[in-house]
Amino acid sequence: MEQEVEKLFNTDILNRAASLFEADKDTFKLLGDFENYVYEVTRGESSFVLRLTHSSHRSYKQVEAELDWILFLKRKGVEVAAPVLSARGRLLERLPVSEGEFAVSLFEKAPGCLIRVDDDLQFHESLFSQWGEMIGKMHDLTRTYTRSAGVGKRMDWQEEELGAALRIAEREPFLVDKVENLLKQIRALPVNGNVYGLIHTDVHSGNFFFDGETMTIFDFDDCCYHWFINDLAIPLFYSSFYRHPKDEQERQKFARRFFSAFLTGYFRRFELDEWWFEKLPLFLMFRDITFYSALRLKLSDKDLTPRVKEMIAEVKERIEAERPVVDIDYRQIYQNLNPHK
Repeated sequence: MEQEVEKLFNTDILNRAASLFEADKDTFKLLGDFENYVYEVTRGESSFVLRLTHSSHRSYKQVEAELDWILFLKRKGVEVAAPVLSARGRLLERLPVSEGEFAVSLFEKAPGCLIRVDDDLQFHESLFSQWGEMIGKMHDLTRTYTRSAGVGKRMDWQEEELGAALRIAEREPFLVDKVENLLKQIRALPVNGNVYGLIHTDVHSGNFFFDGETMTIFDFDDCCYHWFINDLAIPLFYSSFYRHPKDEQERQKFARRFFSAFLTGYFRRFELDEWWFEKLPLFLMFRDITFYSALRLKLSDKDLTPRVKEMIAEVKERIEAERPVVDIDYRQIYQNLNPHK
């Protein structure tokens, strides 16, 4: 969390947020504080997730748009952790502070638990395929999404992802040319409802729970209008990087195995033209830039463990070399799954 926001947050704010949603103030369990303050809480006999979002990160209207899309997906049968109503019957409540405000929301707690990426009994082809199918289903449905009356439009990818990169570029000039070069290529891509729409943008293994049968997605905080191919780049990026953080040869091997199974599931629900898979390296490299920028902005010196410093250095080296985290034959994988195309 950025230091300016940390100064505005305290126990009183947290207690007031809990009261708005009738959550038990004695059951707070911190789940995260990187971009939002996120706590597991209880209400009655059930567990929920309480989230406080400062207006410097997302405006009230932006959060409102996020919740509207989540509820749309829920109504269409997508397994998501949906928002629930406050004591006043609202999905979203405001908590003003001396600078800005916190938008407070409460979500269902997803069934199951996180998957360990280093455990072959959990992290395997069947899961990868289900993962791809879930994202394919979301892409198919989002083409028909219409905002509820009075709800504003969620932000575009440039507003969402470029801000941090440009702020860091001011301090680290090596990024300037890299960002400009990538943007020139990405902005030239075609935009239409079959390849571009409102997407999650962050469905990595830390943003879903699995109960042995069902995958439930949460944390839609980064959702924005983007190319669908980006929603495929993100799982590939993080799964490969986290599975093999140091061994690049093993990372490449795993990426081929992961992406083949992932696309098998994705194509059950949705299909992108082969041409788009040639653009995946652009989105993998752009993820490195946004990942690096977020780490540099959000982490203070006390958060920089030896492993985090090592990771930041590796990502920076890839950006400088303009080399994606993995470089596999996407065309061959596509053609193996679509032999008649």
